[in-house]
Amino acid sequence: MLSQANCSLSMAKQWSEWNELTINETKTENMVLSLKHLDLPNPDCVKFLGVYLDPKLSFDSHINYISAKLNTNIFVLRKLANNVSQTVLLTSYHALCHSLLSYAILS
Repeated sequence: MLSQANCSLSMAKQWSEWNELTINETKTENMVLSLKHLDLPNPDCVKFLGVYLDPKLSFDSHINYISAKLNTNIFVLRKLANNVSQTVLLTSYHALCHSLLSYAILS
């Protein structure tokens, strides 16, 4: 299984080089999704395109991350509420909260 994964990674690297793309090896992580039990070491969570994924695809890590960000951003909105117009507040909401809530959602 490990040799097959290494072969796939090698092919992906070769493809990216052919297409003049670079893979940042310091940011590259591995996560195996499988219905079978594997004894390979896997990270608890991987960030992929801004979404935190765990092997069970429970999205708990992502929800915790988004919740923490929203908590901070809602605090900022509360501070702004009495000092800016409704238009500015609504724009701030869309920038700080709605963007986090709607990212990576298929409609």
